[in-house]
Amino acid sequence: MQSRLQFVSKYLSFLLVGSLGSGLSGGGFGLGTASAQPAPPSDTPPPPATDTPPPPAPRVDAPVADSSPAPAAADTVTITGTVRSPDLEAPLSGAKISIENTNIAVTTDESGRFTLNAPPGRITIRADFNGFRSVQREVSMSAGKSADIDFPLALDQLLTEVVVVVGSRTPRTNVETTAPVDVVTAEEISHVGKAESGRILSTLAPSYYSVQQTVADGIDHTDPAALRGLGPDQVLVLVNGKRRHKSALLNVNGTFGRGAVGTDLNAIPSGSIKRIEILRDGAASQYGSDAIAGVINIVTKDCTDLLDVNAMTGVTGSNDGAMIKGSANYGFKIGQKGFLNVTGEFLKKDPTNRAGTYTGAIFSNDPAVDQMMISQVPGGRDAFKMKIGETSSEEGMGAYNLELPIDAASTFYSFGDVSHRTGSGAGFRRFPVRTDQVVTAFYPNGFLPEIHSNINDLGVTLGVRRKGDWNIDFSVTHGQSSFQFIVDKTNNASYGTASPTTFDSGTLSAQETLADFDLLRKVDTGGVLKNLALVTGSEVRTENYRIKAGQLESYDDGNAKFFPNDPPFRIPGAQLFPGFQPANEVDRNRFNVGFYAGVEAEVIKGLNVDLGGRYENYDDFGDSWTGKAAARIPLGKMLAVRGAVSTGFRAPSLQQLWFSNVSTQFLPNTSTGALEPNQVLTENNANPITINSGSLS
Repeated sequence: MQSRLQFVSKYLSFLLVGSLGSGLSGGGFGLGTASAQPAPPSDTPPPPATDTPPPPAPRVDAPVADSSPAPAAADTVTITGTVRSPDLEAPLSGAKISIENTNIAVTTDESGRFTLNAPPGRITIRADFNGFRSVQREVSMSAGKSADIDFPLALDQLLTEVVVVVGSRTPRTNVETTAPVDVVTAEEISHVGKAESGRILSTLAPSYYSVQQTVADGIDHTDPAALRGLGPDQVLVLVNGKRRHKSALLNVNGTFGRGAVGTDLNAIPSGSIKRIEILRDGAASQYGSDAIAGVINIVTKDCTDLLDVNAMTGVTGSNDGAMIKGSANYGFKIGQKGFLNVTGEFLKKDPTNRAGTYTGAIFSNDPAVDQMMISQVPGGRDAFKMKIGETSSEEGMGAYNLELPIDAASTFYSFGDVSHRTGSGAGFRRFPVRTDQVVTAFYPNGFLPEIHSNINDLGVTLGVRRKGDWNIDFSVTHGQSSFQFIVDKTNNASYGTASPTTFDSGTLSAQETLADFDLLRKVDTGGVLKNLALVTGSEVRTENYRIKAGQLESYDDGNAKFFPNDPPFRIPGAQLFPGFQPANEVDRNRFNVGFYAGVEAEVIKGLNVDLGGRYENYDDFGDSWTGKAAARIPLGKMLAVRGAVSTGFRAPSLQQLWFSNVSTQFLPNTSTGALEPNQVLTENNANPITINSGSLS
């Protein structure tokens, strides 16, 4: 099977590229295999006539012929036609036209036209295009005959791709569900001038809110996000219906979502996404912990024989934050019904800066002396600006989606993604007037410390689906996340000139492994109900959370060793982010098991009723019973009422239970209101300070 890449460079579109704190202007361009623009017909001559001349065939642009030996002309039928999108009112270039149960397939030209030769008899013709609903036509044709068949493809808004569909275990469209479900299509994603998955979703889904942070340690390098105004840990994220692991990073330092752990959607390459389903309702009784605000289900691409290459670039209106992104996706057909779809993605972003001029003391608390010394520095006060804006980053990601039929009823499937990201974000500037923070022998003008992050994410799922009297889905999913803190252009003031200027301040890591077993049985009610399905299943999950200490100099107090007779106290640890200490190190595990059961019924067409319950048991949190009742009642053809009543719960994450560190936070002075550095202790639940906090005044 061959495929071609059509470069539609004459349809370049300029996109706005988002940035923290400013209006933007920028440019973007995309190269892809699909065009919704009408194009002139190709100059390629039509194929030669057969013994029984068919009507003149449309001219095509390098069609993809079937890989099997071509049948004799007298033993074939000729089928022509056009593939169009009624929604876009345009032909679809690069759509795949295939004959079921054969290797015969072609792709449409720039005008959406196709021509293929097929064996005579009763055949099923299928039209596929990424982001659109597939269409099949059955025809019976005699040898030597011809036919012209058009395929109108509607935008894909159905929730029928995965067995476990968000909001329901039985397939329903987003307007038939008993709770509201938003669907973001690949077509909509392609029109957004954002580079990362979380920010794309924040642009397209009003109920989803992604917040970019600045001067907030590691949180600068991730985007805390929320659904329906609740915290980052109140939304459950699924990939192809399977639970996605959480980030290793706990949000601290007074940022949005402080004290919560979210799922890092930016670790998923946007080029691998077919659509995103957002359930805007509590669903703990269906999916377990965290599904308080709702559920986000990311469905990955499964198309074959279609190469999708995209590039994007841009810069902000302030001429910073330059960005370039490249993405490629391709699907390989395996046998008659199997496939392997792979995605690679790269992103590089420069930082943005919206900092103003610092007006406080820099060299001396005496204003006259301070101004005299500042005037001797090139650039004056502007040389001492902070960096307030987005961090710089480089990201490399990959993803795959695989399905292989085992027999007529069973399918093996696997999907996953891996990402490595590095970033650089600044903290508060340290000025030489603060000799308790600055080793002036290294930094006579002070310094602007930076956190360099190393973030790694991995998610893999293996499973088997089988259709029968009972539809069975068994899968095992493993996910892991790690975040390493490298602090650069800084010092440990208590070490004096013995201090390093770059520190490894430690690493956070988290892992989850879970096994799911889901059953669905459709019940014949003899016409009493239109549809009735029984659903049940179980999930077993293990979790692990670790804190690895940083190097000694990143947290150590060197006052007694390096300044034994010098009374002024110098702040120990690496400025900006003191390292995790051995006392902070943890290696904690947790195990939980859950069972659920429910009934999903369509009483009459459009009247849906769902009932369900779930039991969860955690070896450290305890157990919980949750339930839900939901219904959708049609009020005519154009109006319906739907609602749900449910209970829910969220077990605290291991990060929330066991995170601890000492951080430098700039907090307002209660008398002057000026920001001053403070060493802030964050302790876990096992520390006596936490246990006895109720008695503290």
